Order: sequence, then C-alpha cells, then structure tokens
Amino acid sequence: MTLSLEGTMKLIDLLEAPADTPWLEVLCRYYAFFVKEDSVRVILFRYTEAHDVVALEKHDGVVQAEVFKDAYTAFHATISHGYERVGGGLNYERFAELMERSKLTPEEIHAALV
Repeated sequence: MTLSLEGTMKLIDLLEAPADTPWLEVLCRYYAFFVKEDSVRVILFRYTEAHDVVALEKHDGVVQAEVFKDAYTAFHATISHGYERVGGGLNYERFAELMERSKLTPEEIHAALV
C-alpha cells in the first residue's frame, strides 16, 4: 500500500507556520486548493461522523459552501466547474497567500466544518 500526500500540506510545511497563525484549523483539515480567475476554492474535511467534505469559496462577501460525501467527489465536481488544482510545492507562504485571496475568515471556515 502506498500513501500519497500529494495535494495536502506536508508536515514540514505545517512546521513552517507561525505559532499564532489564524489558519491552524485549515492547515489541519484541508484537502486541496483550486483557482478559477480571481476565485479560490478550498476543500476541507468536516467534523462529522460521515467524514464528509465541504468546498468553500466566497463571492461578493457571501460564503458559498457545497458539501460532498467524499474528497474524490468534491475534487471532480470542482474540476468540472472549470477550476484548476493548485499543485505541488504548497509551502506555508503560498498557503497563506491563497487564504488571503479566498477572503474567507477563520470563523466562516469553522462554521462550515461543524
């Protein structure tokens, strides 16, 4: 069995995060990032018994959340909507830049995870 962490934050990248990062919950729960024009979509694992995922993005100040039964389904649905996956080499600096571009707040993200 091979374990692949492609598309997720590696432990070494997590260790680059400042101790006071507002994005700790996202760092621990995200699956992948996607971009389309000026939009950033992040897929995160939720705190549910079903272990489902949520795809989040924000447009015109409104958080848009779409829940999926698993990351595979969320990934392919996002790609089918014209988003491109943000690939390899995602260090903390790039991660923080994507979070800033998304305009999502830690509180909005937490609300979508519970």
